[in-house]
Amino acid sequence: MNKEYFQKVLEEEQEIRRDKFYLFMKNEGFTETIGKNLNFADDMPLFYKRIGENKFLVFNIPYYGKVKGRFFQADFWRVKVNNEDAFLKKKIDKNLYDDIILGFRMERNLELYYKEIGREV
Repeated sequence: MNKEYFQKVLEEEQEIRRDKFYLFMKNEGFTETIGKNLNFADDMPLFYKRIGENKFLVFNIPYYGKVKGRFFQADFWRVKVNNEDAFLKKKIDKNLYDDIILGFRMERNLELYYKEIGREV
């Protein structure tokens, strides 16, 4: 086994992680868009879902396709605004959003999502 083999295996594992994450986002009713470098990574996938009158959950994938050999993961945020345009089209104050976890990986952090939406694991 050589370096190329291990790189191929790592890439395949990350593709599986990415596919599971995308399926989860779809099944949970998240909307997909692309970040505009206002509050999250520019030109990277961004998923959001309203969970309250003034509350959204947001996942962004800051390194999507940029860094080889990197684990697929997302950053997970809580955003407190009235509507999605408030964070998709404008820069918001830092007190209106906070990170739940940077480097969210489904296999180890899914309970954080369920806690945010009030669902038992």
